[in-house]
Amino acid sequence: MRVLTLTSSFPRFEGDYYGNFVRTQCLRLAEAGVDITVVAPRTRSLVEGDGRLKVLRFPYMPSKSLEVL
Repeated sequence: MRVLTLTSSFPRFEGDYYGNFVRTQCLRLAEAGVDITVVAPRTRSLVEGDGRLKVLRFPYMPSKSLEVL
């Protein structure tokens, strides 16, 4: 089975609390044999897939400099 997770929050770096609940849920599904792809906003510091999850980052502003809150 393949699952696409579209989220507005996903960890930006290892140990980040931001969106960690989404990552945890996706990892549990991956452990059960589900092929997971996560689509999350682009950030300057970001966590990419680690072999268990495929993470695709999308820009939500026209310029990277405008994406910093």
